[in-house]
Amino acid sequence: MKQRKAWKVVREVIDEADVIVEVVDARDPIGTRNRKLERLVQEEGKPLLIVMNKADLVPKEWAEEYKRKSEIPVVFISARERKGTGILRRELKKLAKPLLDEKERVKVALIGYP
Repeated sequence: MKQRKAWKVVREVIDEADVIVEVVDARDPIGTRNRKLERLVQEEGKPLLIVMNKADLVPKEWAEEYKRKSEIPVVFISARERKGTGILRRELKKLAKPLLDEKERVKVALIGYP
């Protein structure tokens, strides 16, 4: 898919969704984050959550320090180990709660690296 077409799809997904989840690799969060995506979401005024997958492969102290310094909410999970999904669910509910006053359902978009 050409880059221009891909960004058109990303913009459509952002427009359609109420909450955006950006999936990044906990081993290289800076390299796998997409600042352009984050900027587009913030310009739309939509809630953004960073989910760091593979958190079982990084030191817990390092992960907590990264989370503390982040201006965007961060949740750590390990899809392989099936850990952190409860925390992710709680964080999504927290972000969705203000939106549920206006809507019956909240659409969540997952964008990023698997």
